[in-house]
Amino acid sequence: MELIKYRNNAICGMVFLIFSLWMIFYAIPTQISLVEILGGADAGANSRSTPYFAAAFMGIPSLIQLLVSVAKYVRLEKQGAEAPGMQVGWTGEIRALIIFGLCIFYGVLFWSIGYILATVIVPPIMLFVLGDRKWRHYLSVYVGGPSCMWSFYTC
Repeated sequence: MELIKYRNNAICGMVFLIFSLWMIFYAIPTQISLVEILGGADAGANSRSTPYFAAAFMGIPSLIQLLVSVAKYVRLEKQGAEAPGMQVGWTGEIRALIIFGLCIFYGVLFWSIGYILATVIVPPIMLFVLGDRKWRHYLSVYVGGPSCMWSFYTC
């Protein structure tokens, strides 16, 4: 069981490391124009400073997690540990795919019919798919979401 845990940790560390490297070397330079702030060129701060910091703040721990997890995985594998057979919970996987599809559907509805109607339609369906049967949660979606935005529209 430990072998699977370290393998999954290594995969997560690798994914986030790749994402942070993509942010540093591609996304930030191509999408954020370089504007000098806080004292000009001598100060060293510009419009990309905070995004670079955020990407590094994600990348450095990801690298550490990747290296530690790979080292522990290799050590356990050398000791002869074996990974147990994996059982896939298909109901959970299908539920996750449905929720993902509903998130995309929510975005499309948000863009086409607006926040209030999209919020009235999609979140209760998500609660139902997740198996939530408490009426208070459905009521909070209907009262909290649209009324919150309605107050912004009327001001």
